[in-house]
Amino acid sequence: MNTCYFSLWFVLTLVLPLSSSSLLNSYPTTHTPALYVFGDSLIDCGNNNHLPGGGGASFLPYGIDFMHGKPTGRATNGKTVADFLAIHLGLPLTPPYLGLSNHERNKVSTGINYASGGSGILPDTNNITSLTLDKQIMFFHRTVTHNLPKMFTENEKLEKHISESLFFVSTGVNDYLRNETFRGNKSFTFFLLSQFTVRIQRLYSLGARKFLVNNIPPAGCFPSRAIHTRPIGKCDEKINKGIIFYNKRMREVLHELQSKLPGFTFILSDLYGFLKKMQQNGSYYGIVETWKPCCPNTICGDLKCKPNSVPCANRDTHLFFDPNHPSQIANQVLLRSQMRNVEYDDGIEGCKNHVLRRLLFLKVAYLTLRQFGGYFDRNLQPLLINMVDDLAIHLGLPLTPPYLGLSNHERNKVSTSINYASVGSGILQDTNNNTSLTLDKQIMFFHRTVKHNLPKMFTENEKLEKHISESLFFVSTGVNDYLRNETFRGNKSFAFFFSF
Repeated sequence: MNTCYFSLWFVLTLVLPLSSSSLLNSYPTTHTPALYVFGDSLIDCGNNNHLPGGGGASFLPYGIDFMHGKPTGRATNGKTVADFLAIHLGLPLTPPYLGLSNHERNKVSTGINYASGGSGILPDTNNITSLTLDKQIMFFHRTVTHNLPKMFTENEKLEKHISESLFFVSTGVNDYLRNETFRGNKSFTFFLLSQFTVRIQRLYSLGARKFLVNNIPPAGCFPSRAIHTRPIGKCDEKINKGIIFYNKRMREVLHELQSKLPGFTFILSDLYGFLKKMQQNGSYYGIVETWKPCCPNTICGDLKCKPNSVPCANRDTHLFFDPNHPSQIANQVLLRSQMRNVEYDDGIEGCKNHVLRRLLFLKVAYLTLRQFGGYFDRNLQPLLINMVDDLAIHLGLPLTPPYLGLSNHERNKVSTSINYASVGSGILQDTNNNTSLTLDKQIMFFHRTVKHNLPKMFTENEKLEKHISESLFFVSTGVNDYLRNETFRGNKSFAFFFSF
């Protein structure tokens, strides 16, 4: 083991929640005022609970790992990828449109979720038990014309709000699952894409400009399909074949829209590739069961997650929670993947900064993991999921930027977090001191932060001291001292030496 993480966090949220504006003050980014969500059960947060026969995730064990362990209508054990996206943006979780009274809708300006489990792009895809995409857009139209004007009384401010908001769209898989006869037909794919284009243009006509779009996931790899393949657990590539063709064309469609619609910008997230890679390399993330669902906790019978079923004990080891939906941990890793490995286009092809890669209109800056002496190649290394990132997300903070990856000018503007950790370092000064930042050096850099950088933002000593005293300091180190000192590692005197 050649890694240890040491982070120092400046956490104002331990006392007060960090507002989106203050979060963004630490980076040269723009505020995302709201998140509007459209799609299917991957991101439905409870709309189907209010539809006849549509509450397929309204019972335990769905929601077992969500707040208070109660089912909400999310088709997973905890949070969806839309939930994690809201957290990353410093926004509250988006409430389901059908779960709000009209009075409540008049007061929500940070985003609404219109997604509905079972829905698709086409109007006749499960239109009895779910909100079709057309209905979802119709409800957003009501939001724009009836609810938001209660808060934005001037048209200019309303248009600005909508144009700066993020529109997350994840749909299409149910169209393929419900149209077995045509799913392998290229004509069906072109028709589906044309219908998708019409819906995106409709959102654009309502003021939407910034889109995050998931492509269609590999439905042939869902446990509900993989159980019927031979050998069991293998993906049904007949289903995936049509989806692959759709996904390839979707990229072209989005570029075409961008060329025709002024101000249209998009991020295309490769949900298909993500789930396929997770099935191959899930162990990198601690996910060891990559096709069997967590609920039901057996692959016998009809493979349905039934009310009050007993799920697997450790949901974080499963890629899928039920036969058709990812687990919370998979959704969390997916969001990280969207943030770091996303294909995006801001009008300048290939414009990627390997130190500070700002994700266009997402308004949040994420730094690639920079080591002392070099970079991780994101094409070769797995996405590192560690408790430092998890803690930042939980606290509503941006991922901690590496100290050495920041210019002094940037350090003068960061007040939410900095990471001084260095791979290979330890407590002792001579532990890998040529190839890593020793703990002494890390603390020395923090001393510079306190003396030179933070005072640029906290000009009064009292405020600076309060800031530091209320911040969270995360320390994880020591393993490399034992790995590099074989002679003494079993000696108690060596252990006591660490204490002084």
